Amino acid sequence: MKNYKRLLSILLILTVFCCVSIATAACKDTGRKACDCPCIDTKNKEYETGKDVPEGKTDVQPVDFTKLIYSAFGDSITYGYASGGRMQTPYPQGVGNRLGLSSVYNSGVSGATLVANVPGRSCIAEIVQVFDEASDIISVMGGVNDYAAASPLGNAGDTTTASIYGALDFIAKTLTERYPDAFVFLMTPYKCVLGGKNCYTNNSQGYNLYDVACAVKYTAEKYGLPVLDMFNDGCFEDVEIGTNGCDNLHPSQNFMTQYAAPQIEKFIRDNYNAE
Repeated sequence: MKNYKRLLSILLILTVFCCVSIATAACKDTGRKACDCPCIDTKNKEYETGKDVPEGKTDVQPVDFTKLIYSAFGDSITYGYASGGRMQTPYPQGVGNRLGLSSVYNSGVSGATLVANVPGRSCIAEIVQVFDEASDIISVMGGVNDYAAASPLGNAGDTTTASIYGALDFIAKTLTERYPDAFVFLMTPYKCVLGGKNCYTNNSQGYNLYDVACAVKYTAEKYGLPVLDMFNDGCFEDVEIGTNGCDNLHPSQNFMTQYAAPQIEKFIRDNYNAE
């Protein structure tokens, strides 16, 4: 009996060791630093026809994405800046390719801020204001340049483009009123390194990039919009910073292809039909 119990103990230890080894290997295969990284790895994921209906929504027809138009607003990360130029496939185009969309409008501008009248920078809110193309899916991702330029953060309840909170409110209000039938969603900025400092370092206005992400989430909740939390779930920090990211701020083409585009595609598929 003692030998039998000892044998069971040895088998249990070996089983646990094998499971840990497999999990660790899986993380290494995706380039992640830790197994608790919340980002997805769908680079080889293929979606089956009819699987675009959220769980429990059996009365909803599968989405025919081939008829839809996607418009993306943002800064250099949306534009697709890489190594002094533009990458071949920024994430809006990558998402469009994966979904098989009819058209994609990439309105990302390098250096753009959410807030208006920042010297030498374009304004995402103003770009949204003059945009008038037909759109079925719309995303907005910005804020890192506001943090870098120390634009006023403002407060919840601001409605003008003079602060981050106000600019986000203006953008959300403008898009939801102009495109009442479109799927509009917001994305928080990625964690990054600016000037050798991590994004939790307060700027001259006394806030950091996490505070900007909170402003994005607040605005999304106020307007009932879905929000994709790239700050906590985007994995740029885990996968690219200090490795193959071009400058610890702008994701590489590889990251956009293997992580960003699949994650945004999945978010759209999971939320497009959700109430």
